[in-house]
Amino acid sequence: MKKFILLVAVSGTFIMCKKREAATSQLENTISSADSTIADASEKIITINDQANAALDSANVKIKEFETLKMR
Repeated sequence: MKKFILLVAVSGTFIMCKKREAATSQLENTISSADSTIADASEKIITINDQANAALDSANVKIKEFETLKMR
């Protein structure tokens, strides 16, 4: 009977360790996925910011050209 109880206890411990390893692996995959998503979003934000700055620069140039034409 003692061997059976010991066997159940040892088996339970191994099962718990395996479940913990699986949970840790899933957590690592989730963190990696979130990290790559954040990196992609950051790149998109930089691209959009560059495009917005280019559009503002172009608008400023056109406004200045319009003002110089209006002065003449």
